[in-house]
Amino acid sequence: MYLATVLAVSISLNVICYMSLKTLVSTNNGIRKEIKGLQDKIIDQDVQLKRIESKQLTQTEVKGAVVGELRAEVAKLAFTPIKLNLK
Repeated sequence: MYLATVLAVSISLNVICYMSLKTLVSTNNGIRKEIKGLQDKIIDQDVQLKRIESKQLTQTEVKGAVVGELRAEVAKLAFTPIKLNLK
């Protein structure tokens, strides 16, 4: 009787330890996936930052781009027919 009780308690403790270990491994794998995702985001942001830094324009280049856009808008307006409602 005593041996059966000790055996039952031992088996119960082993099952509890196994389930706890399984939960810890599962949690660890989840954390690793989360860390990997965060590392990927950091790498993506670093790549974007490097692209932005490489595309920084001088003040003259910005002025030229703005003037070019304004000229394009003026050209669009010049060829847009104007409808007048004269009554």
